[in-house]
Amino acid sequence: MSQVRSGTPAQLQLIWLNNLRYYTTGDTQAAATAERLILAAGFDPVKAGYMKDAARIEGPDGDLSQFGLRGALVDVDQARAAVAATAVA
Repeated sequence: MSQVRSGTPAQLQLIWLNNLRYYTTGDTQAAATAERLILAAGFDPVKAGYMKDAARIEGPDGDLSQFGLRGALVDVDQARAAVAATAVA
């Protein structure tokens, strides 16, 4: 099951899914902090865009959520490819 965290001062969205962690933010300091924390927890960080793209990682309609990926467990390279291939305009 995924968990979404939001509401930080830097407006950061995180989703906990599989062995990687998607996050969205437009703040470079928040991105650096998110990546450092995700790596420290033993996971691979994958930026899924900016705050306007947060719906992509939130289910059930998000194309990068566990439902959008049809329950697939993807690795970090597959996740980055999915982010790039389906980028929201």
